[in-house]
Amino acid sequence: MKIGIVDDHDDSRYLMRCWLESHDYEVQDWSLGEDLVRYLGENDLHLVLVDLWLPDVDGLTLPGIIRGRHKREIPFVAVTANAMKNVREQALAAGFRDYFVKPVDLENLKRVIEEIVPRIT
Repeated sequence: MKIGIVDDHDDSRYLMRCWLESHDYEVQDWSLGEDLVRYLGENDLHLVLVDLWLPDVDGLTLPGIIRGRHKREIPFVAVTANAMKNVREQALAAGFRDYFVKPVDLENLKRVIEEIVPRIT
């Protein structure tokens, strides 16, 4: 399974990447939302983890941008430091399948990933 991570915090991105790779996921990562958009112009992912506050785009808009430009239904999961209830509601309304507050409970993240996109065995 191929998972993308978009997070401008290098440490967060590195931690998630290493943990996911240790569980046999193939991972691509970027610090900018536009890099993900470009990547998806020629490549596929099974799921994308998105920090909601990115330096180049509002992370809440990424699912809509991807669906509009690439006509794809890729599941998105929000990963953010903002624990306010209204942000969770905004993320779910914007098309995110789930929402995690940093620091991410990685075992719970793995469970959610496998519920959204079951592994092909």
